[in-house]
Amino acid sequence: MRFILAILLLLPAGLRAESLCGVTDNAALLDMLAGDWRGDTYLSAVNAVIDQTEIQPRAEAERVTIGTDGILSVEAIAAAMGGEGLPMVLSPTPVYNVDQVDDLLETTEAEVLADVLSDTPCGPEELPQFVAKFGFDQADADGVRFEGQVVLIPYFDDRILRLDQFDVNTGEMVLFVTVASVLTRE
Repeated sequence: MRFILAILLLLPAGLRAESLCGVTDNAALLDMLAGDWRGDTYLSAVNAVIDQTEIQPRAEAERVTIGTDGILSVEAIAAAMGGEGLPMVLSPTPVYNVDQVDDLLETTEAEVLADVLSDTPCGPEELPQFVAKFGFDQADADGVRFEGQVVLIPYFDDRILRLDQFDVNTGEMVLFVTVASVLTRE
């Protein structure tokens, strides 16, 4: 018996994690996911005015906090909003399917993240997807408007795919920004 317990303790975390395929209970999901998470961000920004794309693979790790009350706090977005969190809701239908997820990972040059999630027994269509929409003027800059959404797709109780898509409008320039990250517990 001790031998089996020792093997279980030595298994990689991904082999012990609980898949969230088919889980639809909002309160149970929020209880399970509540807390602090962190993940390296992959970012793509397209400047619509001069048709220029900038890719920032493996940017600095960013903290994300999920509350049992459904409030999502993404470090960079909260800073731009003056510290506020975003209310998120469990989408009744999938926001992204597997092809859309693959496209966004390719856009941000974050295809490697698919490997981190590949041990899931189902695709994103069968996973819970939380959506937090936002639109705000940057707290410390006049005329800078952010508008978009953050989608969290918890593949397992220890790994969440975060996909952000938003526009940044300065009046002189419009950026279309895509962010991808796999969040793990801090």
